[in-house]
Amino acid sequence: MVNETRTQPPEWKRPFNYREGCFPCSSCVSDLLDLTDSLNSTLAPIMTEFRGVEAGFFAFRRLNYIEGEVDRLQPEIELLNPQEGSRRLEPLEAQVVEQQQTAKGLNIEYKMNRMKEMKEEARQLQDKGRRAVTDMARVREEKKAEKANPFLFEVIPIYFSRSEKKSPRSSAT
Repeated sequence: MVNETRTQPPEWKRPFNYREGCFPCSSCVSDLLDLTDSLNSTLAPIMTEFRGVEAGFFAFRRLNYIEGEVDRLQPEIELLNPQEGSRRLEPLEAQVVEQQQTAKGLNIEYKMNRMKEMKEEARQLQDKGRRAVTDMARVREEKKAEKANPFLFEVIPIYFSRSEKKSPRSSAT
């Protein structure tokens, strides 16, 4: 290397007797190629073995992943079995039937209470209707009496208004 500015020579220059270092020559290139060929022939079987191990390792990891997924999905897969699904649904169906019966019982109880309330309202309306019929009959009788003797109905209020003036309280004063 020409124009070297480092204060200490690099490690690769130390074996050489001259400061510039190594220059490409036919013997060095040939030696280098021979060395790489021997390294390649030595390492090729090891690399093949590692590639086989690598494939086996990744296959092992993949199988472990698939096994984990199967374990995780097993309960859902079991639900696809009709017998297992119906066995799991039986308690839920029993609860639904029980809730339906409870709802029907509450509905009947509500209807019974509502009928009692309506019965009481009907009794009260019946009483009011009877009183209204009685009042109408009395008014009819009064109207008949008024038509029969109109003078009497004019005199009675006058009589009662005078008798109030002569009451014991007013005479005691």
